[in-house]
Amino acid sequence: MEKKNIPVITQTNNEEGAWTGIDVSVVGKYAEKYGHPPRDPYINTDQGDLLLFVFTAAGVIGGFVIGFNVRKIFYEKE
Repeated sequence: MEKKNIPVITQTNNEEGAWTGIDVSVVGKYAEKYGHPPRDPYINTDQGDLLLFVFTAAGVIGGFVIGFNVRKIFYEKE
């Protein structure tokens, strides 16, 4: 069997720095224009596993509520 040369496609990025989101590039610009500079959030979810904990807690609470109501609607008859 003969090996074939397969071309390798690569991507280069010539931009410097991180991309900014819409909140920074658009909303932040107008907020500063009208006198409301950006501030730190009340609860900073970028620290450690806090965001994971919040999503897990919301999933547990939502699962409990949905499970309780499904049981009540479909399985328990009055």
